[in-house]
Amino acid sequence: MSFDDICFRSCSEYRKYHIFQKGGTNRSYYGNNDFVFKLKDFWNPSFYNKSIRRGDTDSYFQKGIGWSYTGSTKGKAFREIQNYICGTATPSIYVRDRRNHLYILGFLNSKISSYLLSILNPTLSLPPGYVIKLPLILNSSTQKHMDTIVECSILYSKQDWDAHETSWDFQTNEIVGLDTYDKYVNTIHEIYEGTGIMALLETPRLESLEWRTEIIKQKWEDKFMRLHDNEEELNRQFIEIYGLQDELTPDVPLKEITILQQGEISIEKVQNSNSLEAMTSETIQWHDDVLMKQLISYAVGCMMGRYSIDKPGLILANKGDGQKEYEALVPDSRFEIDDDGIIPLMPANTEFTDNITRRFNRWLSTTFGENSLVDNLNYMERSLGKRLDDYFGKEFWKDHKKMYQNRPIYWLFSSKKGAFQCIVYMHRMNAYTVEKVRTGYLLPHIEWLIAKQNEMQANADNLSTRERREMDNIGKQIEECREYHERLHVVADKQTNLDLDDGVVVNHAKFGDVLVKLK
Repeated sequence: MSFDDICFRSCSEYRKYHIFQKGGTNRSYYGNNDFVFKLKDFWNPSFYNKSIRRGDTDSYFQKGIGWSYTGSTKGKAFREIQNYICGTATPSIYVRDRRNHLYILGFLNSKISSYLLSILNPTLSLPPGYVIKLPLILNSSTQKHMDTIVECSILYSKQDWDAHETSWDFQTNEIVGLDTYDKYVNTIHEIYEGTGIMALLETPRLESLEWRTEIIKQKWEDKFMRLHDNEEELNRQFIEIYGLQDELTPDVPLKEITILQQGEISIEKVQNSNSLEAMTSETIQWHDDVLMKQLISYAVGCMMGRYSIDKPGLILANKGDGQKEYEALVPDSRFEIDDDGIIPLMPANTEFTDNITRRFNRWLSTTFGENSLVDNLNYMERSLGKRLDDYFGKEFWKDHKKMYQNRPIYWLFSSKKGAFQCIVYMHRMNAYTVEKVRTGYLLPHIEWLIAKQNEMQANADNLSTRERREMDNIGKQIEECREYHERLHVVADKQTNLDLDDGVVVNHAKFGDVLVKLK
């Protein structure tokens, strides 16, 4: 589907698709906003889908509280929902008196709720009938304080969700946006107010990828701990209201905080042996490789025109979008997008001038400065634990497919063993894209391999053992690419067009085995 076909904010404007809550991970306050559905299918009773709940029409698109039907035995994570229709995997309740909405959300995410629900319903599933049976005590003297805490928790959870490119409210990668937020949100200092890292911002090193990454890590660690403090304060208040001080403590393990769930951190136990009695505490362990992979994914989006370092949000996300549309939307772009939405995923020493590693180096230089390119590349490869060439060639598309839950937006054209491979942005594909892959990329690569083989054969007597192995390997690559060409030629002649309304799986299958399978 095209992005412009989706309605996000209200039901008053008709568009082809609307947002849909369909379960997901245990996530508190905000998130799991992953799905859309076709409105005409929803209202058509002959269209059967067991995940769709057609009853309770008065609650459609209203502000409510939802949770995942199945999940953790440690207590449910309740989150705010608005403008959605909820499926059967996301039970929901709607507060009659909106003034109590935040208070009830805080109560449901507290230890009191978890404790009582474990008695009422000690199973992995939680229907709404058990939730509405919970005894609610409204405390007017503390409600304003608790509403403020819940509002803050919703804000942090939403900021975390929207910091990832799979959110439809994603603006920019935060490492890149560190020095550009002031264009869109007042000033950079307001973003970090109260985080304890103002001193570092007074002497910025914006050209340093390592410095930027450390700032982002400090910012989110601070938000994580504030959210943790909020959870414990809510527990403290509700335990006192319900008089359960002898039964419960307000303590919350760090692993139960439901932001930074995309692999950015893990919670490690630390043994403190300095005291007379050894104590175990928890600490946040950052995974810099995950942060770098998220940055790389954003950079590839900039190469394809999906994003821009000069404008927030999605740029090209509708069928048929291309370079012309990009230039109209970002007329003063500092970084030139790929002209055809096809990028070779090959080693840097191949013949392609728009090879992904070379393009990434240009993007890094444009974004953070040419003078810092070497240092930034070294930091990135240290964080990844491997060369960029190796990451792009062997892991990038797998990570992309995982990020988009087996519904990738960049499709991988590849020979059997990867002697030739390139990615194509599906929103920029047309009936002639496969032919462009064949004639503009695969055939020139075969010619380049043959020329390299001929050059080595002409000097065969002087080749070392390693060079002879390389020559043999080139011969195998030529055979592999020729076999792939035969298959690709058949698909190219069909001039297949996409219908984005059919979804990724159906459209992807139209190209058969010239694309790497989704599963």
